[in-house]
Amino acid sequence: EDCFHQNRDIMTTNPAHKLTVVGDVNISGDILLSSASRTIQTPNTTAVTETSNSLTITSGKASDVTTNGGSGAVTVSTGATSNGLNTGALTISTGNTAGGGTAGNINITAGTGSGGGNVGGSVHINPGDGLTIGNVILANLRGNVGIGNTVPDVKLDITGTASASLFYAGTGAGTAASPSFAFTNDQDTGMFRSAANQLGFSTLGSERLTINSTGNVAGLMLEAVGQA
Repeated sequence: EDCFHQNRDIMTTNPAHKLTVVGDVNISGDILLSSASRTIQTPNTTAVTETSNSLTITSGKASDVTTNGGSGAVTVSTGATSNGLNTGALTISTGNTAGGGTAGNINITAGTGSGGGNVGGSVHINPGDGLTIGNVILANLRGNVGIGNTVPDVKLDITGTASASLFYAGTGAGTAASPSFAFTNDQDTGMFRSAANQLGFSTLGSERLTINSTGNVAGLMLEAVGQA
């Protein structure tokens, strides 16, 4: 007959469902689920469920979900815990490569806006909040990070205006030949810390002006103008 009205089994004598298979299944075509609530589930409660134009992927807990709503929004989250327990981690990784190949990319792309008044989507990386705020870490970064450009030349390459409430040049004091604050096309001209509590200004790799801890200025060259 075209339809089975009883449970069928393959390699088992006690089928619990309409079709129970003990062993691997190789299907070359599509798997189509036609019920109102469609679920693919493993014995350890990992499941993929589709309802009302939403896709939910559950791993271990009902709260660990990936949802693709009918509006096109995608949310990936891990379950919350209490009593000082650690929450689950979300890991997105691509395949490794060897022999001169290129490893896979991780692409996070926000939607674009077109037409009058439409605004493109944003990409948010939020480390969360708590007694101690988490960090956003770029570990083992042997390449460069570009903001506003696709070919960064240094560790952090920003095309455009950058703003910060505080900025530290780091532990390096810089030198007259290589000042901490310089210019891409003129890297031997700028400002550096020439000594403790002292600022130095250099041009062409030589210190031209110094402001010491008392505010005194040394090295200032003045040219008299308009004298008879």
